Amino acid sequence: MRRWKFMLTLTVLSTLIILLANINVADAVTEQSIETKLILTLLYPATNKAINDVYPDREFDLWNAEIKSIKQNDNEDYDYTAIVEYNTYTGPHNPPEGNVLIEYLISLKGVKVENIKGAGT
Repeated sequence: MRRWKFMLTLTVLSTLIILLANINVADAVTEQSIETKLILTLLYPATNKAINDVYPDREFDLWNAEIKSIKQNDNEDYDYTAIVEYNTYTGPHNPPEGNVLIEYLISLKGVKVENIKGAGT
């Protein structure tokens, strides 16, 4: 009887593993390109400071940040404006606080936050 229960449990677990392995996680969450990850990494210090200054009780993650636009300014080779949207929250078990749009000026002098707007503002 014990062996039968063990075999049944093993079969159920094996079936679950096979089913879970076939779920396409990329359909649920859009995978960020390496270029997007690099840009978000380089913008992180300015982003962290800006969000902490304006919304001191909020946190954010990079995995779901979305680059809305990047444009070159006045035909300058190394002068850009970028807009990135971040989801913010106040804790791991709390609902999201809303999206924050940050506009950056990026040049050889560094990264400057030009504008920060919360959802609905």
